[in-house]
Amino acid sequence: MGMLKNLASKVHKIIGLGSGLVVFIVCITGSIYTFKKEVNDSMPYVSVKAINKQKLELSALVTKFKAYSDAPIIRIYDFQSAKKSVRIMSSKQGEKHLTYLNPYTGEILKDYKDKSSFWGIILGLHRHLLLPNPIGKQIIGYCVILFSISLLTGLILWFPKKISMLKDKPFRNVKLSLRGKAQTFRLHSNLGLYLIIPLLISCTTGLVWTFPKYEKFIYSLIDPGYKKEIKNIHLVEGNFQEISLNKIKTHLDTLNSDNIGLNIFFIPQKSDSPIRVISCIDDDRFGFAHNYYAHPVTGEILDTISDTKRSAAQKLKSLNYDIHTGSLGGILGKIFVFALSLLGASLPLSGYLLFLKKQLKKIQFQQLQSNKRNCKYF
Repeated sequence: MGMLKNLASKVHKIIGLGSGLVVFIVCITGSIYTFKKEVNDSMPYVSVKAINKQKLELSALVTKFKAYSDAPIIRIYDFQSAKKSVRIMSSKQGEKHLTYLNPYTGEILKDYKDKSSFWGIILGLHRHLLLPNPIGKQIIGYCVILFSISLLTGLILWFPKKISMLKDKPFRNVKLSLRGKAQTFRLHSNLGLYLIIPLLISCTTGLVWTFPKYEKFIYSLIDPGYKKEIKNIHLVEGNFQEISLNKIKTHLDTLNSDNIGLNIFFIPQKSDSPIRVISCIDDDRFGFAHNYYAHPVTGEILDTISDTKRSAAQKLKSLNYDIHTGSLGGILGKIFVFALSLLGASLPLSGYLLFLKKQLKKIQFQQLQSNKRNCKYF
């Protein structure tokens, strides 16, 4: 046990010092991003006044947008609510824009660059540290793996030499009477212990987006035959026509259940690709969603992936975002993830404090020894 603890101590320190800053940034930005929807929904351009009038057809809204911008449309967010604006995401020269339109008049309510917006910067830091995507994404991914290892090595270090000590309640609890290094150490070790399971779940749900092989490994544990939901539908001729959106929406209204609050239309960028539609609960709830593939000219539904027909692994995969952000549990789930992220950020911070205090103590001891040696010559 002694050798294992010594090894765990060295690994824990090296990993913590190497990945701590990145983990701190990921946790802090994650806690901020948790309430993106709630903050966004309070913005005046997100909601519109419901009036006794039919919404404009999606094709008409696309026409209104094209009169405003020549950027190719890549997504359309169409909410079922009578009080929500329609969002159109477009991309030109690598810059994504998000445009909000009044669904009754087609008026442009707001337009901004997604990447340079507040939430774009927060998400960019969280996902790739604002570095070029492949590089930053890999750095984040490997640092999260190291953080997971540090949680496990921390558990080894926390575990007492004698099993009987586990019954000692003061040993497990944070003592408010402690001060300085002793309090920092108790907070660091016990918070790491109490948060290890939810933090590992958070790490896992984040890593499946970063490493495809890791994703396949995790979901293969549940379903050995797990495969990603990919539909390779190639059309002979299918240049996108805006009028098809109206027909697709009419089909979806008859197919979807009442709990579906949002249809996200992915507009094909190639002439042989279909329109993909995700029908989900809300813009922060992607679990229990249905996927539809439709002809970009006729609006005919070509294929469907219903949530009811997914395997257990595929259902869990569809819930990944909801679990990672806490939206699966509603506002209480988000509060939990917010607190978890803040407390998770405190672990590398308290770890650095412990390391610096230890190094300072060593320097002070060396200076004291040096002063004692100098005194012998006087």
